[in-house]
Amino acid sequence: MKILHVCLCGPFTEGMTYQENLLSRQNAVDGHNVLIVASRYSWEKDRIVRLPECSKMLVGGIKLVRISYDNILNDYISEKVRKASALMPIVREFDPDIIFFHDIQAFEIINVARYRKNHPNVRLVVDVHSDFNNSALNALSYVILHKILYKSIILLSIRHIDRIYCVTDSCIRFVREAYGIKGKKVELFPLGGVVSEGCEKEIEHRRELLGIDSNDIVLLHSGKFNRKKRTKELLMIFNSKVYAHMKLLLIGTIDNDDKESLELLVNSNPNILFLGWKSGNELLDYLRIADIYVQPGSASATLQNAICAGNAIIAYDSEIYANYVKGNGWLISNIKEIGHILDEIENNPALLSQMKEASLRIGRNELDYHVLARRVYSLIEE
Repeated sequence: MKILHVCLCGPFTEGMTYQENLLSRQNAVDGHNVLIVASRYSWEKDRIVRLPECSKMLVGGIKLVRISYDNILNDYISEKVRKASALMPIVREFDPDIIFFHDIQAFEIINVARYRKNHPNVRLVVDVHSDFNNSALNALSYVILHKILYKSIILLSIRHIDRIYCVTDSCIRFVREAYGIKGKKVELFPLGGVVSEGCEKEIEHRRELLGIDSNDIVLLHSGKFNRKKRTKELLMIFNSKVYAHMKLLLIGTIDNDDKESLELLVNSNPNILFLGWKSGNELLDYLRIADIYVQPGSASATLQNAICAGNAIIAYDSEIYANYVKGNGWLISNIKEIGHILDEIENNPALLSQMKEASLRIGRNELDYHVLARRVYSLIEE
């Protein structure tokens, strides 16, 4: 089949482990012809940059085309409306069987839905990553952008959309309240990961390079380390007691506001290893050597990859994670609980083994992109 991924609603970053990267990679592994049409925006470490338009081949035989937004008054409005006249000629030339439109908040969904209407054998799916934690954070955004602009665009398109995939239950609630979308078209379609099993020799080698003993328990915390991530509190808890056989890996970038205090906490404990920013594939490698993924603050898509890598989970108790932390970790409401959890693990290592196995089961059955991709392919048979 020909599968088109449209990524106009945010940065598309080559080599990362976001949904649009891993799902399109799985499509290619499954033998399909895959095209990604993306905006010119991309993450460069911890900032968004604007790249030139391009047409290129990615690893795995996936074609990437970057296009510009149409100019509507100014850059700010253009980046909110997301109208791109260059999209539809590409769609018509590619002649896709499935169109996966990542994020629904773009003017071009109107044109893609019209294309779906005129090509009844094509299947059109859109997804939603927005909820009340990351979008519509003030009244102006909620009313002008979501209740008026995006809702109007969606209502003009929805008849010809086959599925609306929401990545969390909180996203389902958002589309119901903000856009008035209900019914069978709306489904939970979680952010996934790549299930990692085996490779024991490679894992042992990587741990040795970091000075990690075979009996050490490895915790991993990743992202942009700022107050929302609660990295400082995590480090203070980890430093409050000597954990003889635990190592904490930090992968990401330190926010300038907290740089001095975080570096002091890191440098005061030889069991904390700050590894800096890593690419998506490198992060997956480090998740494979970790035992526990710790995310006590704001949400991160890395959590699903951590589950697929067989990590036990310690995460903030939120609606986002409720479906995926069940017998494979702990959801905490107070960061001080982490200290009690680490004591529990230290006293009962068998508990950690059980939770790691539970994560792999959840990964295999629910989050592996091998499984998720087949849900998309099955639409062709409807």
